[in-house]
Amino acid sequence: MTCLEPGERHVYRVLGPAGWSNAMWFNAIPEGSDWSPRVAVFADLGVQDATTVPFLTKDVQSGMYDAALHVGDFAYELVREEGKRGDRFLRQMQPIAAHVPYMTCAGNAEQYANYTDYKHRFSMPGGTEGMYYSFNMGPVHFVGINTGFYYFKRYGHDQLVSQYYWLNNDLKEASTRSRREKRPWIVLFGHRPMYCQKDVETCQANYVTNPVPGDQKNPSIEYPLNEYGVDLALWAHKHVYHRTWPVAFTKVKNGTGADPYRNPGAPVHITVAQAGNKHTRKEHPEPKPWTAFRNTADGYTRLHFHNHTHMSIEQVAVSETGTASVIDRATIVKEAHMPYSFLEPTDRGYMPVKEKMMGSYAL
Repeated sequence: MTCLEPGERHVYRVLGPAGWSNAMWFNAIPEGSDWSPRVAVFADLGVQDATTVPFLTKDVQSGMYDAALHVGDFAYELVREEGKRGDRFLRQMQPIAAHVPYMTCAGNAEQYANYTDYKHRFSMPGGTEGMYYSFNMGPVHFVGINTGFYYFKRYGHDQLVSQYYWLNNDLKEASTRSRREKRPWIVLFGHRPMYCQKDVETCQANYVTNPVPGDQKNPSIEYPLNEYGVDLALWAHKHVYHRTWPVAFTKVKNGTGADPYRNPGAPVHITVAQAGNKHTRKEHPEPKPWTAFRNTADGYTRLHFHNHTHMSIEQVAVSETGTASVIDRATIVKEAHMPYSFLEPTDRGYMPVKEKMMGSYAL
């Protein structure tokens, strides 16, 4: 869209086969990086049990957020009933998506026919049919990826390696000194999580992280996350809310001082997968060393990037009786001297696939 006034409210209507829609509105994103974005994050929603939608709608229409991130798994599944389920889902989301940027990434429930229905219904930036892309908002660089490429190999292996090659280059560029001084926060989001409360063999060592040095077939994305200092990684799929301590290659980093989130030495991982799906995945009751907080109540997450040094996380739990409450809070602080890379010399065994090995997959 062109001719938008940054930061101003715009009123619009949409013309379709049934005529004109009701009047709707949105606030255009402000220019520059010196403002404080507020973002709602949720995933694994569905149609019938979407308990969080009324609360998210109220928040959005009260002007609480500047954008919404949906981290995969939409209608379970969009293509069912010849696409009518996907239609119902989008009508359900219209009170949210009509008023703020509704940024998405594909989950496992969208994989039918190599994500064909998802590609037709959602238009994300980047020129990759919405499979992976990045965008800037205030002091934040957001990066969305498709973790399904690691699992649904029947659709081809090239797109997996192309995504990895693109991701490495995107993070490398975002982490140059000039760009990091303007946008110090880097947030990655994808559907299947790296860290959860299951055994290492069934979660952290999955196809997404795959900590096998130099694996050309399944290049691990944990290395570039640490090499380029990704601050926050948002995941879904496990149908719980799970916040970690700063963690890299299964090692918890303590940050500086008594607060692990002050100058953390690794990304913080948050699973935001309890927006409505009632199936809670069973996990081991004993928390892993990286588990800081975990809860199975329906809910969604609020992110607030206050400035270049402070951002806060809130988890909202909702009930079918119409109540909502904040059950978890955390603040990440990055002081000016914080290095851009989290990687330590002891982590060099996790070097990514060399570019010369991936040359045939270069975009």
